[in-house]
Amino acid sequence: QEGQQVVIKWQGKPVFVRYRTPAELQRVIADDHASDLKQPQTDAERTKPGHEKYLVVIGSCTHLGCVPTFGAGDFGGWFCPCHGS
Repeated sequence: QEGQQVVIKWQGKPVFVRYRTPAELQRVIADDHASDLKQPQTDAERTKPGHEKYLVVIGSCTHLGCVPTFGAGDFGGWFCPCHGS
């Protein structure tokens, strides 16, 4: 269901699978046009047709390897407890 997220293990790493809400998709599409993104691909370029609602990411902090929590921090997304980003 929309807004639901599960965490599975793959090769010993946590993988977040999230069923994005219409509001989340709208924000992502709005951000597609930001010129200052480090990775300039649009959401459509990063998803398979018909599966846009699903987000699948490896859930490890690239800084220290800890597992971020969801729904915390200043932006309501994933929050890394080890260094607050």
